[in-house]
Amino acid sequence: MGKFSNWFKIKILKQDLRARQLHPYIQNAIGQVVDDLGNFSSKCALSKKDIILFNEFGSDKDSRHSYGSTYLALLNGRSKPSILEIGVGSKNKYPYAGNPPGGGLLTFRKYIPDALLIGADIDPDAISILQGYGIVGFVVDQTSKSSLENLINELKGHGKFDLIIDDGLHEPHANVMTILQLFDLIKIGGHYVVEDVHISLINFWRLIALNLPGQIEILNMSEKRKGTNDNVLLVFHKSCSD
Repeated sequence: MGKFSNWFKIKILKQDLRARQLHPYIQNAIGQVVDDLGNFSSKCALSKKDIILFNEFGSDKDSRHSYGSTYLALLNGRSKPSILEIGVGSKNKYPYAGNPPGGGLLTFRKYIPDALLIGADIDPDAISILQGYGIVGFVVDQTSKSSLENLINELKGHGKFDLIIDDGLHEPHANVMTILQLFDLIKIGGHYVVEDVHISLINFWRLIALNLPGQIEILNMSEKRKGTNDNVLLVFHKSCSD
């Protein structure tokens, strides 16, 4: 009971910290600024049969979150998509770790066998496990511009991507730095997704997105997972004008 109690306390503490990523005064100020930006939320409403299920390999994209139908919609019409995921899972002591490495990418490989799949993570052990599955992987620190630039150099031989997923360090400064560095790697018509955004940051992203590349779509799926407060996806769509 003692170990479970300590785990539960840590889990609650992490959730509380995420809710306080922005001071309430800052949240209030941002809320006033974005009032005139219009509707921000939409949902990909596909039937239950039209869904990628991410449960088999230990990913939480559908056990805790509700992302399967969205990814199916984003990849619709692409028989051989190229996908880069940052934050592939780790069992070591890193922020937001806990899921087994490779769960998301292994799921994509099951549903789309001809996809080009590449992963990146701060944990070298996770990358070694990923490579053991036959998936290309690189070590990257999302808080380091030089590390992200090195990743870009490593990726040069793999072309551009239909989909880039940021499921790594769920902190705004890391998310912003990563999209600024990697958005050019997206193909025209492709998408850049930031996962697991806390609901308290929706207005923050509505404002920040005005100075980020691509056209943002915020998918707030909170009602699909009662008791969770981070079931929000940011989808940056790349058009020919970006």
